[in-house]
Amino acid sequence: AGSWSTTTDAQGRYSLLDLPAGTHTVVPVLRGYAFTPSSIDVKLVDKDVANQNFTASPIRYALSGRVSTAQNEPVAQATVTVYDEDGVKVASTQTTDPGTYRFAALAPGRYTVRVTKAGWAFQPTETALDLSADTSGVDFEAVPVVEITLAQGYNFIGVPTVPLDQHPLAVFQVAERRVARWDPDLARTQPDNAYVLAQTGQLPEILKVKPGVGFWVRADSDRRLQVAGRPPSSAASVEMLLGRGWNMLANPFGAPMRWSVLGITAGMPMRSLG
Repeated sequence: AGSWSTTTDAQGRYSLLDLPAGTHTVVPVLRGYAFTPSSIDVKLVDKDVANQNFTASPIRYALSGRVSTAQNEPVAQATVTVYDEDGVKVASTQTTDPGTYRFAALAPGRYTVRVTKAGWAFQPTETALDLSADTSGVDFEAVPVVEITLAQGYNFIGVPTVPLDQHPLAVFQVAERRVARWDPDLARTQPDNAYVLAQTGQLPEILKVKPGVGFWVRADSDRRLQVAGRPPSSAASVEMLLGRGWNMLANPFGAPMRWSVLGITAGMPMRSLG
């Protein structure tokens, strides 16, 4: 014939008044709790019925995942933090030596998970989820951050990583037309326009920041930049495409490299000058 509802008071007591005679099913509901029993059938004939009691138990779920590099190397001691839908910190833990983490007892709800560790950035930057069961596989890729130093004025510089954003204006944090690369192909046909200048929203292939690619960068002041990116694998070669004429190259590795170790394969039509 219908339904009736009420809420428990501060002592957990409830009353439903003026119910018609008949059989009724009483069901308790509160987000984040399970009840024993889940419901009670009550037969009302000619008197009140009392002591229809329930035991409430908090529902808790596990949340787990792993933090590792693109090469599947674990990242230990990274801080994993869970925030509720209002942005309030709920729980925090650190990854283990295998890069794993686990929260054993989170209430059902909407959460955001973030990872932090000095010297690293993470992809995705955060993960939002609606926790309604034990959840695993909430993984993050750890991306190393390299520090780049720019001096005031002109800098000839390269970056030993593939930045998450390969646009040179984003990497070097300078204004338009303050980053340039010499295009040897243009130099043969349009020598007055052989320098390609970086502009907002435009990213020709020659201006993509990656290991081995050199740039002229003009900075208004001394600065240190933090660049998050994926370095080349130590097991792989770094290939650089050269055009005929002058080419702007850079050390592709995250460590100093002596000029004397550079060599040209016998028979290749190149000269090394620097």
